[in-house]
Amino acid sequence: MVALLLPAAGILALFVLHKLQVARPEILDPRRGSTTIGRMTLYALLLSGAFLFFCLALQIVRDAPWRTFMVIALLIFGGTALVAVETLPTRSQDVYWNLLLAKGFTERGLNPYTTTPHRLADDPWSGPVAAWRGLSMTHGPLWVLFLSLITAMGQPLLMSLRLVKWAALLTLAASGFLVWKIMEIQGCSEERKAKVMASLSLNPFIIQTVLIDAHNDVYVMLSILGSYLLLISRKEVTSALCLILGGFVKFVPWILLPIPLLRLFTSRGARSSVAAALGLLFAGVALGAALYAPFGFSSEVFAGLREEMTARGWSAFYWPGSALLASLFSMGPGDLRVAGLVAGLLALAIAMVRDRPAWGYTAPCAVILFFGTAWFHPWHALWIFPLLALLLPLGVQAVLSIPLIINELEPVGAQWAVVGGLLAILSIVDLAGRRRGVGKGAVREPSRTSRTLAARSSGVNGFWRNAVPDSRTPRRTIASSVYPDM
Repeated sequence: MVALLLPAAGILALFVLHKLQVARPEILDPRRGSTTIGRMTLYALLLSGAFLFFCLALQIVRDAPWRTFMVIALLIFGGTALVAVETLPTRSQDVYWNLLLAKGFTERGLNPYTTTPHRLADDPWSGPVAAWRGLSMTHGPLWVLFLSLITAMGQPLLMSLRLVKWAALLTLAASGFLVWKIMEIQGCSEERKAKVMASLSLNPFIIQTVLIDAHNDVYVMLSILGSYLLLISRKEVTSALCLILGGFVKFVPWILLPIPLLRLFTSRGARSSVAAALGLLFAGVALGAALYAPFGFSSEVFAGLREEMTARGWSAFYWPGSALLASLFSMGPGDLRVAGLVAGLLALAIAMVRDRPAWGYTAPCAVILFFGTAWFHPWHALWIFPLLALLLPLGVQAVLSIPLIINELEPVGAQWAVVGGLLAILSIVDLAGRRRGVGKGAVREPSRTSRTLAARSSGVNGFWRNAVPDSRTPRRTIASSVYPDM
């Protein structure tokens, strides 16, 4: 137990020091110097090392009072969360940019979708917005209206920032609850659940992007988790509704709508399926009309999004897949995003054809981020990271967190060289363990043949028949093959 708690407490201590030494009030000045950047880099490296050590301890320790450990780990997370909520954003100014445009809407009646921060240069909240000053709102109306409720209260900037962060913390807690429910449905052991919850709750990448920098991607994460949980619970309509709602924060969840819709058409009669699909279409259109009504229905509403998708990019922050495509085919930012979207949809189609729902929810976004991002932002990985944590071995999850924690602070090539080396070491160790008959590799979903046989034996029909065990099938039988213990 001590081997587990020491690195966990170390992560908490590092975030306390990060608040004291990096997130000082002067960080609100966009002209921060190299000293602050150097401290950010130092703490990102230290947090990466502490998290790797924590995951290594989780992997090694086999016999522990897991319930007690999980309670202690969540208490440590609670302390870390309180520190993070009170820490000024250090790695991104997006929340300031969003709040400024929302304030312009509530106090001056300026449409955030057609207004840029340049027009609000005289506002006291404009100071921390160092970049994107010529870009209007790019996110969905649900997010804008939520921020408008906060700015309408007339609170100072820092109090408004706290309200945004507390909402993010509640959303993160709800996401953790959904992950727990998914693991319960899959029949995971106490050890498995404790390790997954601890590794997610104390991951510095999640704490930084959600609770310090307050990115709205946590709401996308919640919608995807909720949709997946409802899908495996055979509630296809509400599963699709979750994705529709999440898409009004950021439009990404709409890419995954074919998953619950195809499940709907293959699990019900034709008439019932068509009626439900038309109901979803009507609900989505009606909700979109209601949400966009305060901002108008002009094409200018999407001006900021068009600019971001077609013109904005930075080759220094290409991930390896994007860099490869750009070098081979001389692609610009817009071309890369189109290629990534096509590749993501292809990954979605493959996952659906192979009857693998968990990969259907994760692989498309992973492919888009790796191959189709002209300026990678780590917070986008929040969309699918909790579901990936259920599919990947703990060691792989820890290693892939490194570029998400460090990101722009060190050269991308150097980061991925380290990631590749560590993954190679993990593969060698895993292969050696397999030869000894005791190693464990990546989590695999059942083969299509085994799915079909299981479905036929249990009398379950429809798309992804055994995504959730049938009431007549022991829960542990199917779930253990999907999510074996680490």
